Amino acid sequence: MNFDIVILGHFAKDKIVIRGVEKDSLGGAVYYGALALSKMNFCTGIITLLAREDFPYLDIFKKNGVEVFAYEAANTSGIKNTYFSENNLNERVCEPIAFAGEFKNEHISNFTTKVFHIGPIMAGEVSLELIEYIAIKFDKVSLDLQGFLRVRKGKQLRFEDWPDKEDGLRGIHTVKADSVESKVITGEKNLAKAAQIIAGWGPREVVITHKDGLLVYSEGEVFEAPLTERGRKTAYEFGMNLPKKYDYRFFHSSVERCKNTALEIRKGISNSKQENSIPIDSLESLIKINCDFEKFKTYLKQTETDRIFLNRWIAKIYNPLEIEPPLAVAKRMAKDIKKLIKTQQKNSLDVFVSHDFHVILSQFYWSGNLVTNEWIQYLDGYIIQFFEKTMKFYSQLGAVEINYPYWWTN
Repeated sequence: MNFDIVILGHFAKDKIVIRGVEKDSLGGAVYYGALALSKMNFCTGIITLLAREDFPYLDIFKKNGVEVFAYEAANTSGIKNTYFSENNLNERVCEPIAFAGEFKNEHISNFTTKVFHIGPIMAGEVSLELIEYIAIKFDKVSLDLQGFLRVRKGKQLRFEDWPDKEDGLRGIHTVKADSVESKVITGEKNLAKAAQIIAGWGPREVVITHKDGLLVYSEGEVFEAPLTERGRKTAYEFGMNLPKKYDYRFFHSSVERCKNTALEIRKGISNSKQENSIPIDSLESLIKINCDFEKFKTYLKQTETDRIFLNRWIAKIYNPLEIEPPLAVAKRMAKDIKKLIKTQQKNSLDVFVSHDFHVILSQFYWSGNLVTNEWIQYLDGYIIQFFEKTMKFYSQLGAVEINYPYWWTN
């Protein structure tokens, strides 16, 4: 048979607990993934293990045109998932109920598929040897990390690093994880940097889901879904909490997420004012870095984290003909902001929505404070007041008033 995608993993009879209310739920990548794919008219198959008495549950796949390769096990797997918050389903306590056993080479029939997805729900389903067998047998293989990091420890299911991760991911095309799993396997909280580390072990694509949306890392580039509803809500609430006594102007980079963030903040502060009466505009210096883009991507990929890359960039490790000095980025932003100050009215505030490198570099070269221990997160930044001879910064480091840099001409 020829498939678009085949998913391997345990079918699960789970229990879900939210706000103290427990209910039974079917689950597993084979369940959610296959049914969704069938609705999109992909030719889909599943390979699964479960108890003989639970085979009737498989009728739902056949009704939806999904080919089923089911093998009998002593038990049907299941997990009790207790969630702390309905707003962040990545944070939960997992307890194993039962385990259906390990897949073997003979469970994989003679078929062809464009994508073979390894989607276990807990460690022990798929061995390193089976991963290597699948990677040789099929051209494009994807893998969900949860089934290698969720380890059974008695009555608990704990997240633990995967000892065979580098060997296991060497032949994988696409890896899927959530924000918790990506931190467990890399030790890195920043999602983009975690994705970069995972890609360094072999995968060409890394997909990380998180409470605010989706991040994809491919060929050295990070792609993010447009601002999520949660992101919009957070930005709107941020705007609502800004003082209403000021008149505002908004400036954002040309990146769509920045523009959407600025628009939502503006909505939050508008209230009694007409939203469209608050000026908003794009500012090129909030995104611009003059560089050989391929070199820039290569250097980023060669470093373990963005923090290390930034430190090396500031230390002038890189050829300025390939990537302009970071001071030039900060000076360009300063030049634009100085022009805008001259057009600013009394009792007004300008809000600039930019990116992590630009926020960190401007704060460092303007105030002397380098913030790299905790990387810039969504809506992080600083406030700056301009006086005749000094500038005053308010940030996570506290408040500091300093003289203008020697190159800053008022």
